[in-house]
Amino acid sequence: MKHLRFLAVVEFLGALLVACPLLALYFVPLGISLEGVQGVSWWVAPLLPLALLVSACLWVALSYAGLMPSTLTPWATSSSTLWIDKCCVDQENIRGFLDGGLRNFVLSSDRMIAFLGPKYCTRLWCVYELATFCKEHKHNLSQRLLLLSIDWEPLHSPFKDPELTDEERDAFRSFHCRDAHCFKPADRAYVLQAIRNEWGSVEAFDHYVQTQLPEILAASKQAYSQRFVRLLQSNLEHMFGD
Repeated sequence: MKHLRFLAVVEFLGALLVACPLLALYFVPLGISLEGVQGVSWWVAPLLPLALLVSACLWVALSYAGLMPSTLTPWATSSSTLWIDKCCVDQENIRGFLDGGLRNFVLSSDRMIAFLGPKYCTRLWCVYELATFCKEHKHNLSQRLLLLSIDWEPLHSPFKDPELTDEERDAFRSFHCRDAHCFKPADRAYVLQAIRNEWGSVEAFDHYVQTQLPEILAASKQAYSQRFVRLLQSNLEHMFGD
C-alpha cells in the first residue's frame, strides 16, 4: 500500500521539486529590490517557495507515516478510482463473489497493478485475477499491466536497480497454476476451472506467464526505477522548453 500511495503523489512532488527551487532563484532579484523596505530582508522572497516545498514534503511524510487523517492525505485528492481486491472482496465468501461478478470487476478495470511478493504466485485467487486481466488485454498488456515487487527500493531511493535479478525472472519462468493454492481447499478446483474457461487450459496460461510476464516485469522495473528522474526531466522541459 505504501508503494501505491507514493505513486499517487510522485507527480505532485516531482513538479514541486523542480518549480520551487527555480521560483526561489527567480525571487532573489525581487528580494534584493525589496531590501530595506519596511525592514524586509532580501532572502524573505526566495524563502517563500522553499517553505512551500518543505511544507509539502512534510505533509507527504506525515501522511505516509499515518499521522494525518485519511481525508487530509495527498492521495485523498486523487481523482483515480481504485478497486483493491483485498479491501473490496468478502474474504469469507470469495467463491460466491466470483459467481456474483469478480470477473466483471477485473474486466472493468482499465489497468492493473500487481504487487508481487514471495507468495503472490502461490495464491490461486491472485492468479485468477491475473489470468483474467491478461486474457482480456493480452495484445496490449505492456500498456495496461504494472508489476511491482514489494521488495524493491522505494520510488524516491537513489539505490534502485533497474535490472531484474535471476530470482525475479525465475519466479515467472517456473510458474505453474497447479502449484498455487486457496485458503479454502474446496475452492481450488473451482478456480482452476475458471482459468480454463478463460484460456482453454491452465497449460496455455502457464506458457503465457513463463514467456511473456518476465518481459512485462522487466519493463515495469525499468519504468519504476526511472520514474522519479523522468518526472523531474519532464517538468524541467515544460518550464524551459525542449
